[in-house]
Amino acid sequence: RKRSITRLYDNTGHEKAVSSHQTLPAMDNEKQG
Repeated sequence: RKRSITRLYDNTGHEKAVSSHQTLPAMDNEKQG
């Protein structure tokens, strides 16, 4: 479920998602990769 949240935020504000979910380094890596 966390993945869905991060994806939703990415559309409206990925930055906010990262701040709220700083425990998902894998996601940040996927976006930068």
